[in-house]
Order: sequence, then C-alpha cells, then structure tokens
Amino acid sequence: MVALREREGIAARALEFAILTAARSGEVFGASWDEFDLEARVWTVPAARMKAGRAHRVPLSARAVEILREMEQRRLSELVFPGTKPGRPLSVMALEMVCAG
Repeated sequence: MVALREREGIAARALEFAILTAARSGEVFGASWDEFDLEARVWTVPAARMKAGRAHRVPLSARAVEILREMEQRRLSELVFPGTKPGRPLSVMALEMVCAG
C-alpha cells in the first residue's frame, strides 16, 4: 500500500480505493459522485450495480475519503474514476498496468 500510494494517476487511486473498500473493480469503475455521502463516510452502491441485486452500503475509512476528495479536485465527469475516453470509466487494463508497473 505504501508503494501504491506513491504512484501517480487515477488508476493507482482506483486500485487503492478498491483495496480499502474491498469492492469489486466494476463497482469502483462505475462509481458516481451521487453514490457518496462524504460527511457520513458512506458509499451506497445502488442495487442495479451490485451482483446480488441489492443496494450495498460501504463504510469509508479516512484514507478512502481522502482519495475521494483528491479525485473531486480532478473531477471531469459524474464518474469518480473516469477513463481516458469522455464519459467512460477506467478499463480493467488500467489496474493491471498499475499492478505490473
């Protein structure tokens, strides 16, 4: 985690966030700003985006909130972790490249 935190870029922050929240990559990639209550430190993933088909509330650690605040400063769209194509999330390859590098 120390080495990951030192890495720059959206993909590195997405991977760190996924680890901190124990969320599936698809849930992280599709995360939109309206799913978060940063004051309550809770992420509510809507049922439509969950494999089980039920909404899921994820408590957020201080570092997870810090990542979200950092991403908020870079905000380009409704997606928290946007890809390089407008309106599209990161690809799975982005995380693989972070792990390989």
